[in-house]
Amino acid sequence: MKKGIHQGLGCAAFAFVAAVMGAALTSRPALALDCDNPQTSADVSACLEQELRDSDQTINATYQELRGKLDDATKLKLRDDQRAWLKQRDRACALDSKESDRERWMRTILADPKKTVCVVRFTRARVAQLEDMLASASVDEEGEGEDDLADNARYEIISPNTHSTGKWYFEVRMDRGAIAKQAETALWIGVASESGGGLGNLINIRKTSARASPLVYGVAVDLAQGKVYSRQNGTWADAPGSSGGLDIKLGRPYSAEVTSSAEMGAMLDGELIVANFGDAPFAYSLPDGYRPFSQK
Repeated sequence: MKKGIHQGLGCAAFAFVAAVMGAALTSRPALALDCDNPQTSADVSACLEQELRDSDQTINATYQELRGKLDDATKLKLRDDQRAWLKQRDRACALDSKESDRERWMRTILADPKKTVCVVRFTRARVAQLEDMLASASVDEEGEGEDDLADNARYEIISPNTHSTGKWYFEVRMDRGAIAKQAETALWIGVASESGGGLGNLINIRKTSARASPLVYGVAVDLAQGKVYSRQNGTWADAPGSSGGLDIKLGRPYSAEVTSSAEMGAMLDGELIVANFGDAPFAYSLPDGYRPFSQK
């Protein structure tokens, strides 16, 4: 494995908390989706958007309630802790902290599934931190666990090589039921370039996924025609060579990646997630004309 929200979700430290706690994200109608069983990557994205918006309100409310229980000195510590967390999140997730339009800031994040998963990571952790602090009416000493949270290497698998031409394939096998028992986990699987931007799909494993069957997720990357195709347990969403799939920009080197909202160490050790770039036999046959991603 390679190294690879929130004063609410907070843009520009969200004018910092109203200037510390200002307006929450505009509420939206409840999604007409089954977020325990989303059918597509677009469904997962919509569910994660709603989660981020709901979490924003939770964090703001919890912050305010906690602040009301603290003395003046500890209130300042809480404020400084929040500022540090925002800066850490923005660095780790490569967010624009200078964007003043909150809704535009949110839409930019949601347009990049890899960033979405990173923000979900920080948001879920911050909700838990603030709720723990509220229960004890105290502020964590020196931001417990924050260094681990900002270490992207704990949350990413990145292929050791890149490709800018040719046709390539890799697979990611995940035991969704076992993962669900460890932690709710949002995953992004796809290809990304160092210059920014990536193409792939989202998977959200929730506690209700404890009985879900294992999934083998295959990705075919056509860097001749500029397409990325995916399949689940052998079934293509759009067959390689078709006009479907995701459009990818050509002329850039791309790596194959898996990004997780939950720390991956235990999942990797237990082989609950296995990224196969071609160093082992694939579960399903290579598409015609494609080679394993690990090849030069």
